[in-house]
Amino acid sequence: MSSQLKVNSIRDTSNNEALTISSGNVSFNNTISAGTLGSSVVLPAGTLLQAKYLNSTGTIASGGGSGSFYFKADGSGWSTTQEFAISLTTTQANSNFYVTGFAHPKYTSGQNYFLQTYYYIGHHTASSSTDGDVTYQEIARPFADARSTNNITGQELHPVIGNHLFDLSLSAGVTHYFYFKCAITRMDMEGRSCLTIMEIAG
Repeated sequence: MSSQLKVNSIRDTSNNEALTISSGNVSFNNTISAGTLGSSVVLPAGTLLQAKYLNSTGTIASGGGSGSFYFKADGSGWSTTQEFAISLTTTQANSNFYVTGFAHPKYTSGQNYFLQTYYYIGHHTASSSTDGDVTYQEIARPFADARSTNNITGQELHPVIGNHLFDLSLSAGVTHYFYFKCAITRMDMEGRSCLTIMEIAG
C-alpha cells in the first residue's frame, strides 16, 4: 500500500515558511536560489524563452542594378546565394517568434530613376532549400524618388527596421531556420545590419 504525506505548508528549521499548498497549487514564499527547470515545464504565455541575434557591417554594392541578397550566418555580410542567418531550437511547444530586421539602405540621388528595396524575413524547417520552399514575410519597403528633376543631389543613408510575429505551432526541440532577405532595386547597403529572433511562450 502506498503512503501519502498530506501538508499545507513546509517550514525550515528556523520556522520560516518556505512554501504553501492549497487545492494542489504550490506557492513558494521566498527566493528559489538554485535548480533547473525540466524540459516538461511549461512557462506562461508571453514569457521570453530565448533570444538570438546576428550583427554584420557587411555592405552591398549593387552598382545601380537589382538583385536579391541574403544575410550570412557567419556575420560577414550578404550573399547572392540563399542561406539561413539564424537557427533556433525551440524550448517549448507552440511558441511564437518575434523577429526584427535592421539595415541601412543607401542611394545616390540625381540619377533619373526610382529606388526601392524590399526586406523579408523567412523561415523553414530545413537548413538548405530553394527560395520557393521558404515562407517569406515582407517587413519593410523603403522607397526614394531620386530623379534629378526633383533637384536632389548627393547620397543618403537611411536606417530601416521591420518586425513580424510568427505563430508556427512547432513542437519542443525542433530546429527552425530563419532567413533575412533584401531585394534591391538600384540601392546599396552600408553600415550595420542586424537580425534578432525571440522565442516567446504561446
